[in-house]
Formats: sequence, structure tokens, C-alpha cells
Amino acid sequence: MKNQKLENGLILFASILFYSCFWGEGMGLNVLIFSFSMIGILLFLNPQKKLKIPVIITGLGTLITAVLVVWNNSLFSKVIHLLSFTTMVGFAKQSELKLFFYGFFLSVVHFLRTPYLLLYRFLNEGEGSTYRLAPVLRSLRLSVLPVLVVLLFYGLYSFSNARFRAVSNNFWDGIGNWLAFDISFWQVAFYLIGLILVSTILLKSDFNFFRNAQILHKVNLERRRRAHSLSKSMIALKSVFQSGLGLLYALNALLFIVNFLDIRYVWFSGQYELSPVEFSSMVHDGTNMLIVALLLAMVVISILFNRNLNFYPRNNALKILAYLWIAQNAILAISVVIKNWQYIEANGLAYKRIGVLIFLALVFFGLITLFWKVKEKRTFYYLLHRNTWAAYALFVFCAFINWDIIITKHNLQPKEGYVIDYNFLLYDVSDKNLYLFLEQEKTNPDLDLYNIQTAIKYKKQGYLARKAGTSWLSWNYADHKNSQVFIESTAE
Repeated sequence: MKNQKLENGLILFASILFYSCFWGEGMGLNVLIFSFSMIGILLFLNPQKKLKIPVIITGLGTLITAVLVVWNNSLFSKVIHLLSFTTMVGFAKQSELKLFFYGFFLSVVHFLRTPYLLLYRFLNEGEGSTYRLAPVLRSLRLSVLPVLVVLLFYGLYSFSNARFRAVSNNFWDGIGNWLAFDISFWQVAFYLIGLILVSTILLKSDFNFFRNAQILHKVNLERRRRAHSLSKSMIALKSVFQSGLGLLYALNALLFIVNFLDIRYVWFSGQYELSPVEFSSMVHDGTNMLIVALLLAMVVISILFNRNLNFYPRNNALKILAYLWIAQNAILAISVVIKNWQYIEANGLAYKRIGVLIFLALVFFGLITLFWKVKEKRTFYYLLHRNTWAAYALFVFCAFINWDIIITKHNLQPKEGYVIDYNFLLYDVSDKNLYLFLEQEKTNPDLDLYNIQTAIKYKKQGYLARKAGTSWLSWNYADHKNSQVFIESTAE
């Protein structure tokens, strides 16, 4: 009971902290404050719990990305921070979990179950103290679903109907005046969301689906290792082997033709004469084909090298063909790298072009793990485990880079035959690059020739509107740099 009261008190404190940090604010210092606080509370509530490697890695990743939100404040760093924080919570609840997916989805499932757990805890606290409260508690339980449905439709009507929203705001303003402070429906809703969020982080989880799935996988793996005595009919196994051999021969032949054409016409032939549309089609088609090819390779090889066929005495030919197919997929990936690089050289950097390079880095790692899966007789679980953690590590690394600034600086560099796409840089790239254009206004009088002064002005207005009403909790270095240059340019 004492531990539960302490837990309830910390949940109340954390929910108030969440509201105080984020209501009416952007993401900045508040992310770092909240992340440090929640990790500290988790460690305080579980002082004797041994921290496993997944918890340590995702915990460090959460703190690192929180710092990067303050430093870069890019959308990418914010998304990766939320991903890292969510997964860390799942691993903290059940440290036996190892697969990245399990930690993430456990946290999501627990978030959906938290309203019920909070209500159950609240209603059961007094249930044993007095018998006369039982009818009231039963009535409250029966009214939970109708109340939630009413609140849902209340929010929908308030969001979609301006007159209803005005009446609603007047009502909540009246309640706030009566209570001597300002209050609105959205503030109450925001606090409740924060309460559910911090409760998700701090309450223990009894949802054992992912833990049981991992245990079942280990049991099946041990059984498979003990039962590899080729108990199946050798004739049936030989038929599967021959079928797989023919399949890999055909797939290697097809991919050889594709790679031969790419090497002939892409690797050693300039593609700069292509139009932007043709370039875009070439890169996107190659990437889409690569995604399908890699997924197909993982599925086919996982099926072929499964169970007893792993231990078939004459499967060396099948392994050699599998290695050849993996190598050919690597060549295909190199072709897409070259196409994408040519596209960047001709048309500049963009988010999707950077995304292709990040994806290709994961492809190469995936092909390496596919090779080891065949060589060491690993399972499909091995592929998922290694590749999801590799993706997480790569995403955290990429969060160190302010891609908006990299894109803008690269695309603003003068090149022969290259026309700067100012519309993309001013309208599609975030306002993190505003200070670069403010500096350009001072040093490049030719900006008027491109009629972009108005666009810069609108970007300034949008930046100031976004910053209006925020406090030091939203501070981040990227906005600070913009503000400094903006103040200097205004002073002049």
C-alpha cells in the first residue's frame, strides 16, 4: 500500500510536470527536462532491478536524442526521440525482451490499456473499506464507456463547429473564472493525455504476450537444434532441395541480366543528360525494385534454409547459389547508390534522396546478416533482431545531423548548369535554414532577380508566429541561431 501511494504521488507529480513543460510550448529544453526526470523516476521506483542491455541502449539513445532535439530541433531528431523513448519504456517494463519490435509494441499496447488500469486502481482503492460504496463503484464502472463516447463526440463537435466551440470555450472560461484561473477543454484534455502517458511509463505491465512469444521462440529453437537428425524422409528433403536449387538458378540468372545492364549503362555512363523527371523515375524505380528484391531474398532464403534442410549433407550447391544471389543484391544496391548520387549531383539534395541513402545503408547491413543466417544456420528471428537494432542505431546517428541545413548549404552552392530551386528551400524545407537566407540577403544582391524576397519575408513571419507565446522551455539552439541573425538584420 505504501509503495502504491508513492507511485500514485509520482504519477501526479509527473503529469503536472508534463503539463507544465509542454502546454503551449514547442519541443526544446522541455524534452530534455522531461526525459531526464522520467528516467530518474523509473530508476527510483526500480532500484533493485537489474538493467539489461536493451534498456541501457534505448535509455542512452533517449537521452542522446533529447539533447539533439535541443541542438538541432529537426523533425527527424524529434521522431527518433519519440521512437527511442517509447521503446525504452517497453524494455523497462519487461527487461527480458530483446527484439526491438517487442519493446516498442509493448509500450504502445500498455498506453492503450492504461486508462483502464488507472480507472481500476482508482475504483478499487476504496472498495474494501466500506460495503456501502459497492453500488456506487458498480454504477461508475457501467458509466465509463458512455462517458468516454460522449467526450469523444464532444471533442469532434468542438473541433468541427465554430459556434459550438465558442459556446464550449465560454463555458470553460466561466468555470475557470469561478475557480479563479483560466481553463479550457483542450487544457483538461492535454492534462489527461499527459496523465495517461506518465502512467504508461510508471505503472507495471502484466501484458505478457511478447514475453511469452520470445520464450516460445527460444523453446522452439532448442527443439529444432535437438531434432536436426533428418527425421523427415530423405526423398521429400531431396525434392525440396532440388526445387530450391532450380529457384535460385533462375533468380540468379534474372538478377544477372539486371545487374549487367546497370553496370553497362549506369556505372560507366554519365546520366546527367536525363531530365529531372527521368532521373526521378530511374532512382525511384530502382529503389522500389530493390525493396521488393531484398524482402523476397529474405523470405525465400529463410524458407529454403529452414529446419532440416539446414543440415542436409549435400546442400553446398544451394548455399553457393544463395551467396551469389546475396552478392548480386549488393551489386543492385550499388547501382541504386550511383543513380541516386547522379540525381543529387544534377538536381541537389532533398529529403527523399537522403532517405534513399539511409535505406541503402540498411540494405547492405541486411545482406550481411542474410549471409550469416545461411552460413551459421540462423533463424528469421535473427534477421529481425539484428536489423531492427541496426536501424535504430543508424537513426540515432542520423539524428546528429541537421539535414535542413545540409540540404540548404549544398543546394545554395553555385554550379555550372544547375538552377537553385528556391521554392523548395523556402517552402518545403523547415525554417531552421532561415538564418542562411537572412545572411544571403546581406551578401547576395542577386536574390532580387529570383523574386524570393517575399518568400523570405513570409518565412520570417511564420517563424515569429511559431515562436510567439513560447517560453524558455521551448528554447533550442537552431531557433536561437535564427533569432540572433534576425535581430542583427533588424538592427541594421
